[in-house]
Amino acid sequence: MTIRVYCISQFLFCPYKLLLSQVHDEKKLADSKNQSKSRTIVTISKHLHHDFVDMVRMNMWSVERGMNKEEVIENLLNGIPSLIKNASENVTHLCDCYAGEQLENEWASRIKIEIEILALKIIKIMNTTRKSGRELIEMMFPPSLNSYLIYDSYLDLVGKVDKIEIMDGNYFPVKIKYGNPPLRGVWDSDALEVVAYALLTEREFETDVNVGFVEYVTLGEKRPVIIDSEIREGFFRVMDEIRNIIYENEAPEIVINPRKCESCEYINTCEYGGLLS
Repeated sequence: MTIRVYCISQFLFCPYKLLLSQVHDEKKLADSKNQSKSRTIVTISKHLHHDFVDMVRMNMWSVERGMNKEEVIENLLNGIPSLIKNASENVTHLCDCYAGEQLENEWASRIKIEIEILALKIIKIMNTTRKSGRELIEMMFPPSLNSYLIYDSYLDLVGKVDKIEIMDGNYFPVKIKYGNPPLRGVWDSDALEVVAYALLTEREFETDVNVGFVEYVTLGEKRPVIIDSEIREGFFRVMDEIRNIIYENEAPEIVINPRKCESCEYINTCEYGGLLS
């Protein structure tokens, strides 16, 4: 059995949830349809994000110095509504009509904000560097490998990196996140997943990775995760605990958190869930 990177988030949410996810096969099978729908929506959302970035890269060729904010936005938005419509139709076809319509509105609203933020950044950089939009493409959108699956037997780990950006021969793993970020930095679970992707990237491309990123889509910004010796050691300590749970079915220490427990899909099967009532 190989450990998947998403197990890190499950463990940090609640170690006991990770155990339940491994041993409650019947529960997992009963929920498989809903889980499959959720995974499908996440996958379509990530594909939309990648297509959005590719389209913006192409649209930046028509952005020139001297354009005002509205003109830059108009150029950047070219073709974007069609991408959103196609993504929502995929959700409607694979999931249900209501989900497709709801997500189309959410995506359109989010991308509008992203474009406005991006337009202001582009104008500021163009005014500073005296360059046109097409001259800033590589600076703002470096070449990348998207949804890159890596398995490493030595680490006993497998994960699909949302994006690996490549600049000057250096590799930077990026986790794309749609939830709200903390006020500063990144969530611990996001940081450790980036560490996992960094280690996999190092093994896959025989290189050193000293920094990765969490891209918080709602803010239109990437926040760095420094891959130093301290966070690497912390990652391996967590991995040891995860292995004990997955391979040995070792019951972890329980810390009851009403907010987390009430949102957990295992609350009705967890022996500690009854303590909340």
